[in-house]
Amino acid sequence: MVQEAVGSNPISHPISRLIFLTLPGGNISGVSRASSHAPSPFVLPVGTALFDLAAALDLGFVSSFSGIVTFGGADDLRQAVASTPLGSLMVETDSPYLAPVPHRGKRNRPALVSHVGERVAEVLGVPVEEVARNTTQNACRFYG
Repeated sequence: MVQEAVGSNPISHPISRLIFLTLPGGNISGVSRASSHAPSPFVLPVGTALFDLAAALDLGFVSSFSGIVTFGGADDLRQAVASTPLGSLMVETDSPYLAPVPHRGKRNRPALVSHVGERVAEVLGVPVEEVARNTTQNACRFYG
């Protein structure tokens, strides 16, 4: 994992292509485009950690939501979804863990990401096709 390889400050480590940057606890304090040696964009996996989503989006982060967003007690994550523009949002499986409802407790797999997209669409009040189109475009833009 990059975090283990570069220590407690992964942002300061020069890396030619950093695809997935995970910040412990979602802590983005001290992160800025100017101080970063890593290229934008960054992905901020949105799990259970609370963070300043607006600040992360201002820094160019893309928020990625997993199966947790489908869990009954994940109102804070659904609120984060509602605060994230479709152009800054991706969905993920977090396989093999955290399978979305209705598969919670079972082994997660990429085929289940559609449940995450469906819940995101429900939260945003848009058709699931719009979420699918936008998250696919965002992933293609991000990963190249």
